[in-house]
Amino acid sequence: MAETREIHPIALSVITLMTHEATDVSEIVCSPELAAELEPALLALSGSEELRFALAGLLDFVNTLEHAGTIDTARSLLAAIETPRVLNAVRALNEQRQIEEHKVVSSARRQFARMSDRKRAPDPAVVGSARPASSVPIDALGFPRYI
Repeated sequence: MAETREIHPIALSVITLMTHEATDVSEIVCSPELAAELEPALLALSGSEELRFALAGLLDFVNTLEHAGTIDTARSLLAAIETPRVLNAVRALNEQRQIEEHKVVSSARRQFARMSDRKRAPDPAVVGSARPASSVPIDALGFPRYI
């Protein structure tokens, strides 16, 4: 059974426009008009995770086209997606995500540092050093010295 998941409306529109008149996989084409409209639609999603969602759907369709044997169509759609402005928007989104993740990690580090700065247990006694007055000598317990 094939996996089903949601598809972003932009990706769904592109898939529908490319396949609505095709009766065979070889008839699927990416028209220049569609390619021209795709970049502004994707750029409208800049700065939001929705851009990632739309690109995931489009790249899945590109992958499907490649597996179906229509490599030229897949390449033309990929060229319409991979414009410098769209790639810059994705890079900005990645940088924004890294900054947010860094804040979370930094917060966790600060919290851990606060915990590790607390008073620690005293260091264990060293053989031959003076023992605290409240301690019990090991000889008093009656254990054999050597086994």
